[in-house]
Amino acid sequence: MMGNLVIFLVLVIGLVLGILLTLLIDGRFWSKQVATAVAENQRLQQKIRSLTGRLAAAQTQIEHLSHDLDETSRQITALTQLGQTQREEITAANAARETISEQFHQLTNQLDQLKDEHNQASRRLAVADVELAHLRQDLAAAQDQTSQMVHLQADKQVLQSKMDEIQDRFAAAQHQLNAAGLKGKSQIEIVRGIGPTYARRLHEAGIRSLADLAEQTAERVGEIVGLKTWQRADPQAWIDEAKELAAAFENDD
Repeated sequence: MMGNLVIFLVLVIGLVLGILLTLLIDGRFWSKQVATAVAENQRLQQKIRSLTGRLAAAQTQIEHLSHDLDETSRQITALTQLGQTQREEITAANAARETISEQFHQLTNQLDQLKDEHNQASRRLAVADVELAHLRQDLAAAQDQTSQMVHLQADKQVLQSKMDEIQDRFAAAQHQLNAAGLKGKSQIEIVRGIGPTYARRLHEAGIRSLADLAEQTAERVGEIVGLKTWQRADPQAWIDEAKELAAAFENDD
């Protein structure tokens, strides 16, 4: 804009000089023209002053715009730094998201394991419920047995009165067994619960008499006869009865 103004001023000065030169050539003709030129010059001067004021205003505006440009540059710099910070935060957030994703995957696996354990626990609980029902049945049976025990206690005296008679009959049976020759290998069949099969197995193991049976342990007797866990036979009761019978036979001898 300053270059245009200078050119404009040069043109004006050139015009003025041309007018003056023309006036010198033809004074009369150009006197009026000079007056006109002077008036035009004054108008141009006023216009120049106006343009100068506008130029000053434009310079002031340029300074303001320059200041605004600097402020904008600072804001752009700040925004650039903020953008860099946000990119770093986004990168960190992506890393955190991957970590959370891995943790979620691990938690999902743990949840599946917990579900499996829960299902197993549910099955065990169902089995426990069945066992509890059986235990309740056993408890009810035990209560029935307790009530029966009360009746058995009442019958105890009656049974006690019959014991003497049984002892006499037992002594008579001992004499009969001795007479029948049961002191040999079949002697153990006298014991309640020992039949021919168990007697044969005990005989094959070298247990031929009541005395032999009385010297054994319940575990060994159970192994010899092949006693199962679900069977109600009691080898210890056999051994105790064999001791009593063997003592009775010895006393009889």
